[in-house]
Amino acid sequence: MNKPFIMQAPRVNRPPAPKNLYRTNPKHICGLVLQRQCSPVLFLLLLSILLVARLGSSVGSEAHDVAVTNVTAWPNLTLPSYVRVNVTVENQGTGYETFNVTVHADNLTVTSATVTDLAPGSNKTLKFRCDLFPFRAEIFPSPPWQLDKPMVVNVTIWAEASMVAGEVDTADNVYFNGTISIIWWVYDLNGDGRINILDIFILAGAFGQDHGFHPLWDFNRDGKVDIREIAYVAKFFRRVYCEPSNLDDP
Repeated sequence: MNKPFIMQAPRVNRPPAPKNLYRTNPKHICGLVLQRQCSPVLFLLLLSILLVARLGSSVGSEAHDVAVTNVTAWPNLTLPSYVRVNVTVENQGTGYETFNVTVHADNLTVTSATVTDLAPGSNKTLKFRCDLFPFRAEIFPSPPWQLDKPMVVNVTIWAEASMVAGEVDTADNVYFNGTISIIWWVYDLNGDGRINILDIFILAGAFGQDHGFHPLWDFNRDGKVDIREIAYVAKFFRRVYCEPSNLDDP
């Protein structure tokens, strides 16, 4: 008996499903769109993901590096109250940086300032007028001091930039200038380079006291301010041992 004839539909060769559809290669994604294996909507979605991923990778690899490139201090011989320091800093990284710059004299922290949003590759010079007079007890040798003439000591001026987040190279965050000479006479109580009536007035305010006065005013170290201190100042009255320095830029 003959079997009935059954007509079968022709077989259609369909293209294979794309492999690794979410491959982050833009050329591959564009190829899928051209072959109609990826809808335009899916294409835009994948492309957006790719761009965000690459942007995040770029930000993550940002370099952070600040440096102090120069320090200038003058005059070479000056009163404690008249020290000028210029500090030049540079952003050697690839992002904007905010950091602190501190000026030191030997092991003393004198003053500081903040540099805000310094652009990559740019530099900035900060100008400081430093008053070392409050530090004279630390700068000059311990008492008994030299009384018959001014004292001169050398101090090293240096500057430091604080480390920024992610910074690896910190060796150039510190810069040493060298030394300048500080001159001061113990009878100059206001640090103006002269021994005059102003210093007498300062002593008169503590006259007869055995406490509550600045210990530097007790020249003979007997624990009080009396006629002996007045006599020391009177002996060198009207003496100008150092003119206030020219503070204009060199």
